[in-house]
Amino acid sequence: MNYGKTQDGNPHKLVINQHIFPAKSISRFYNHKKNVDVKNLRTNATFYAKAENPIFCAKRAWNQKAETRVMKDIEDKFQIVADHISSTLLTSITEYEKEIINEFFALWNIRFYYNAQDIQDYAINGATGLSKCYTLDEQEQLEKAGISVIRPDFTISSRDVTSVQIFRNLMEVKKTLSDSLWGILYAKEGEFIVPDNCSNGRYIPLTPTICLLAHSENGVIDKEGVKEINIKAIESSKYYYFANDLCKCPGYEFCTL
Repeated sequence: MNYGKTQDGNPHKLVINQHIFPAKSISRFYNHKKNVDVKNLRTNATFYAKAENPIFCAKRAWNQKAETRVMKDIEDKFQIVADHISSTLLTSITEYEKEIINEFFALWNIRFYYNAQDIQDYAINGATGLSKCYTLDEQEQLEKAGISVIRPDFTISSRDVTSVQIFRNLMEVKKTLSDSLWGILYAKEGEFIVPDNCSNGRYIPLTPTICLLAHSENGVIDKEGVKEINIKAIESSKYYYFANDLCKCPGYEFCTL
């Protein structure tokens, strides 16, 4: 992916490090030192990290409008639902919450997918002139305002191209999730692992001991049930996975055999 650097000092405060899985969701797994326990699959190392660690982020993979408007709206609605579940103010999922969860689940996996793609700037062939050539400062001001531009070299940034694709895919994926009936699972023993994506199932770990699972009833699951979900999370992960404490996660030993 063609990462577009901002001006020195990033004067317009554009978001550079964009979370795939939200920072607030990661922080629900914090230990007493306000870290999570991370397995880096590229290096096979484990380490402790805060939600701001670059391993959890794309680097300006989509534009500011997508990050601070469309995605933020989806995340904010989901975080309200997640807060209510984790504080037991919500004990079952209605049709309203299902739509919110579906949209978040789609966003999480779509962001992961596009961050892994090598999307290049789009060149406009055959163009002969522009009515205005915007400076880098003007381009950044326009991006801050949610406006995409054709640059002086007749290209459109890869992050603008990606944003359009993300918006389109969100609508498509939401349709495929319409049959989801999310259940709230509480771990009787053990803790849940959070993958970097969920390409092999429909589940969203919310806290170390609470997980949303599609096509499931609400209820308490034993250690073997937690292990089954964790193994799926490990198998799905491409770059990393994390937990409050990996040693408390049934199934973690699966990846170290």
